[in-house]
Amino acid sequence: MNDSITSFEIGGRKFHFYLPDTEDLIQRTLRETNAFHDLEVLADMMLRIAPGDLILDCGANIGNHAIFLAGAAEATVVALEPFQHCFDILDRNIAINDLDGRVLPINMACGSANGTGEVIPGGPTNLGQTRVATNVKGMGAEVQIIALDELELPAPVRLIKIDVEGMEADILRGAANILTRNAPVIYAEARTDEALAEISGIISPLGYTPTVRFNTTSTYRFEKQ
Repeated sequence: MNDSITSFEIGGRKFHFYLPDTEDLIQRTLRETNAFHDLEVLADMMLRIAPGDLILDCGANIGNHAIFLAGAAEATVVALEPFQHCFDILDRNIAINDLDGRVLPINMACGSANGTGEVIPGGPTNLGQTRVATNVKGMGAEVQIIALDELELPAPVRLIKIDVEGMEADILRGAANILTRNAPVIYAEARTDEALAEISGIISPLGYTPTVRFNTTSTYRFEKQ
């Protein structure tokens, strides 16, 4: 292991992370705490899934959530990450944790319908603020956008995690069939009251309500009642 690799143990399993970006918030957190980022949310997710469950991770970044859920909870994770730099790190983290086949990486963005957008990278101190824009040209690298309902999935979806810097509502619009058929638990970031209202307006007609807010990340858990 080289100097960019951080290793730590949780639940009797050792995890390894390639963390090349010294200024980035998530990578710095893993490196300095020797633990996963956002453990409160991860622990809550683990209570709602079983080994073998299928999870969709929209905005997978370097694999913090995907590696935990596949390695600690033994789930199968479809990890979608549009930013090539973070996707390459995600791919390496899957490999060094021997999770090939358990974490399925896709270098695409999610949205309300299939199409294209441009990746606008976040600053070096927070690559997690990278976003995908559909209304600009020439601002970033082009990326394919796919609606979750268009994915060919091997099993019913048990949980969806969405952290995509403003496209959360669009992703849910493109997942109506999955939400109706599978009733997965949803964890979605909503940093403002307006964002929460927009998300709720899309999924409340399907029976979903917000049940918990995680204050550290403005993430809400939505469940069918």
